[in-house]
Amino acid sequence: MGLLTRDQLLTFRPPNSKIEVPELGGSVLVRSLSGREVDQIVRLESSGTESVSWQSKIVRLAVCDTEGKPIFADEDEEKIAALPFAAIARIAKAISEASGLTKQAVDNAEKN
Repeated sequence: MGLLTRDQLLTFRPPNSKIEVPELGGSVLVRSLSGREVDQIVRLESSGTESVSWQSKIVRLAVCDTEGKPIFADEDEEKIAALPFAAIARIAKAISEASGLTKQAVDNAEKN
């Protein structure tokens, strides 16, 4: 592997992943979160915000179309939170894992 250029780094788009969501009878495409988005989630989670709120935000940010663009808008977050929790949790877990947003990563971020 060669060294990446500035332009390659700044225009990098991670591949989408297809996640099966049997609770909703289908699948969704997800992308990993950016560093800025992970920071938002870590702050929400560590502030004691209820689980469904930060998981709904993860889903809103990272469920995407085939080009990696989010399919949800800010105002959709409450509607996402009204979906079956098992579906929200399944999607959010896949996004979190793809983004390196594990419990250990959150704990380390809180220390810094």
